[in-house]
Amino acid sequence: MPVGFRLFILIGLGSLIAGCGGSTAAPASSSPPLTEPSITADPVTLVLSAGDVGNGYLTIASQTGKDTLRRTMHDDPAPIRRLERSSWLSGYHALYTDAQSTGVLTDASVFRTDAVAVRVAASWRKSGLKAFHGRLITAPAGSLDHVSLIAGSIPGQAGRLKAYGMLWVHGNVVATIMLFGRDATAARVAGLATAQDGRISNS
Repeated sequence: MPVGFRLFILIGLGSLIAGCGGSTAAPASSSPPLTEPSITADPVTLVLSAGDVGNGYLTIASQTGKDTLRRTMHDDPAPIRRLERSSWLSGYHALYTDAQSTGVLTDASVFRTDAVAVRVAASWRKSGLKAFHGRLITAPAGSLDHVSLIAGSIPGQAGRLKAYGMLWVHGNVVATIMLFGRDATAARVAGLATAQDGRISNS
């Protein structure tokens, strides 16, 4: 599952994972051929900055940085791990919060092929629904591909916090945004996802 979403386990806020698609992964024996990836940019350029999120948001430095293959594969089923070992290239995650304890987690994972990205995202979506006690809701109309929007909650210090997670595939990149806190809305997380997708388009 995406490294970023697992941060909520590590920092005591909970665990939220977004995944796209809906089907389980295909057997590793049908792995797509390894080809030159279409997006090879440094993944730090594929996620939102604090300024992109909005005024008053600060970076949680301890929960922002490069992903590793080991953490990316954590808790994924064996067929997906085999795909990740052969096709994962890089990733980056960043966590931002404001004074009202609203948080934004942005994550991007770069794979070798578009086909692998779609299959991995489908598995991550399935895992995310369980992790967030969530449900799939209709994503606002837009230009994102293979998009899933999950409404759920994560544990916080004063009870469970409302959370929305959005996952989509852009070429060979699996991107995720999670918005949590009292003021979290599906419309706002969709807007953030559109902004992040713009960064990916310009990479």
